[in-house]
Amino acid sequence: MQKTINVLLALTKWPVAIGMILMTIPAFRANIYILYYGLTPQLLGWFFMPLAAVVLMGLIRPGIGNSRAAILMHEVTHMIFAFLTGNKPRDIQVRRDRGLFLFNGPGNWLIAVGPYFFPTIPFILMGIGTLYPMAGQPIPNVYLGLVGVATGFYLISVMNEIHIDQSDFRTIGYLFSILFLPAANLIMIGFILGYACYGLSGISIYVRELIRQVGIYTG
Repeated sequence: MQKTINVLLALTKWPVAIGMILMTIPAFRANIYILYYGLTPQLLGWFFMPLAAVVLMGLIRPGIGNSRAAILMHEVTHMIFAFLTGNKPRDIQVRRDRGLFLFNGPGNWLIAVGPYFFPTIPFILMGIGTLYPMAGQPIPNVYLGLVGVATGFYLISVMNEIHIDQSDFRTIGYLFSILFLPAANLIMIGFILGYACYGLSGISIYVRELIRQVGIYTG
């Protein structure tokens, strides 16, 4: 199973990169659409203000993006994608200014690139937050603020991690990273924006709008 998944990912690496290039503008426009129709004073205060505060704090104190918590989540995200693609995780090491993730298997590009586009903590919180609508309750404003803080922390971490000396980029190739990451991040942020604006249904709203924008762009 592991070998099959790794071979399929190897075969689809460059088609995925080309597809992401085509998705960049539609994803950006879909994000603007979600904000244009979904932004409210409540959302501005409870989601975007905490997000902006964390980003500003990270810009003032760059060490936040390279903290042990940020390094740990980076390595945990590697681990998640290793597990999902059949490569058995073996060890995670977190040191003062760097981390290391070890696994059994040859690996693939998705494991390497995962931490640079997948906002692990916000998505975990969004998953937990589904318990509110399932119980017939709206998502509390405080919980939305927590998602905003987590999203800001993700953005600061990614900004700190993306640089020319990043070993993961040497592994998967700088060209692939440049082609893949802009659209991938826009789409992931779009999911979060959809959730923040409309709750759980906002994810499907964003997907429909993204598909519509792709049709406009490629049509």
